[in-house]
Amino acid sequence: MDVFYNPGGIGDVLIVPLEDGNRYDIIYENYGDITKITNKQGTIIGYNIFNASSYFDLKGSITLTETLLDQMKEVFSHSNLADPLDFDLSPKFVVGYVNETSQHEDADNLSVCQVDTGDDQLQIVCGAPNVDAGQKVVVAKEWAPSCQAG
Repeated sequence: MDVFYNPGGIGDVLIVPLEDGNRYDIIYENYGDITKITNKQGTIIGYNIFNASSYFDLKGSITLTETLLDQMKEVFSHSNLADPLDFDLSPKFVVGYVNETSQHEDADNLSVCQVDTGDDQLQIVCGAPNVDAGQKVVVAKEWAPSCQAG
C-alpha cells in the first residue's frame, strides 16, 4: 500500500489514499491533526495526517509497514479517531518455483502448474506456452491489482 509524503510540495502531511473518489462527492471530517476523507456513501477514501514529522520518521521512500501502521494507530487513538486501520500489508506479487506442469485436460492451450511460493503450494492454470518445471515465475496472489490492456 502506498502512502505519500512530500514536505517541499504540499507541506508536512502524510497522505494515505485508500480509494478513488469524485471531488464533488467528498466529505471531510477533522480529528485533531487527522482529516478523514469519505464519500457521501460512507466509503473511506483516505486520510491526511498533518504535522506528520512530529509523529513519524519520514525519510526517503515511504512504504506502509507494520511499524508505520502501528504508529498511525497511535496517532488515531490520540486524536480520538476509532477507525480500525486493518490494512493487508502482505506482498501481492511473489516469486514462485514451478515444480511440475501438465496439460490441462479440457483445453489444448492451457497448462496446469504446481507452484511453490514458499508459503503456499498453488495449482495455477496458465496459458503461457513457455512455462515449464524448474522455472521461477512471478505469481500474482489473490487480490493483487490487475493489469488491463487499454
